[in-house]
Amino acid sequence: MEAPIRVMLVGEYRVALLGLDRLISERRPAMEIAATATSCTLACTLAAQVRPDVVVIDPEHGCENVGEIIPTLVADYGARVLMLVGQRDQSIRESFVLRGASGVVQKDEAPETLLKAIEKVHCGELWLDRSTTG
Repeated sequence: MEAPIRVMLVGEYRVALLGLDRLISERRPAMEIAATATSCTLACTLAAQVRPDVVVIDPEHGCENVGEIIPTLVADYGARVLMLVGQRDQSIRESFVLRGASGVVQKDEAPETLLKAIEKVHCGELWLDRSTTG
């Protein structure tokens, strides 16, 4: 049996984090929550301790320097980064990918889309919608 995908969640809203935690925990034994952080600073500290496979970040809330931590999470801790965004601003999405994020998922997508994106980026694939790749 393969080891579960260890996911760390980063965002400001505890209720939203709890919902994501439950969604991902339903995928046991394939996925598990390694840690949850309510700030980018805490995310880096926890990533150093728990070494997550995938970090899901809500960059719109709770992550004051998200552009700076993406390369750190990727290079220093070997994590794949998946951004969970509500904005449709193409330049912001592109900047996340250019800084090392492996994917971008819209918040209004179906929950199954996020789960599939986690699996795909964990396997080394990029998860981008057509507007981002265009």
